[in-house]
Amino acid sequence: MKPNLFEKMKQVKLQPKEWSALIITILLLGVVGMILPGGEDWSGVFRPATKLLLSGKSPYGDPGFFSPIWVMIPFIPLSYLPTSLGRAVLFVLAILSFTYSAKKLGAKTWIIAAFLISPPVFFPYGWLAMIGCLCWVLYSLRKSVSS
Repeated sequence: MKPNLFEKMKQVKLQPKEWSALIITILLLGVVGMILPGGEDWSGVFRPATKLLLSGKSPYGDPGFFSPIWVMIPFIPLSYLPTSLGRAVLFVLAILSFTYSAKKLGAKTWIIAAFLISPPVFFPYGWLAMIGCLCWVLYSLRKSVSS
C-alpha cells in the first residue's frame, strides 16, 4: 500500500539551508505584503467572495465575482489572513508557480529571470492558468508514455 501525502510529509527532514530559505521566504512575505500596492482583484473581488462563501452565502452576491466556485478553494486559507498578507502570499505563489512551470519545461535560469520581470507575469491570476496548462501537459506526457 502506498503511503499517503501526510505520511510522506512526516518523513521530510529539512536541512539547515532549507530552513533558512523557509524563514527568508516568510520574512519576504511580510515585507512584500507591506510594500505591494493594493490589488483590486484580491481585496475587492476574490477575498470578499471567499468570505461570503465561508459564511454560507452565495459568492455571486459580490458584484465583481464571475469565476466558478472551485476557483475559490485555494483562496479559503488566505481569506483568514490580513488582506495585505494574503495579497503577498498570492504574489509569491504566482512567482513560484511561474518559476516551477518554466523549470519543469526546461527553461534556463536567465530566461526564467527575464520572464519573471515581463508584464505578462503580473497579469492577475495568470499563474493559475499556467499551473493548469502544466498539469495538462504533464498528464498528456504521462498518458502517452504509458500507452
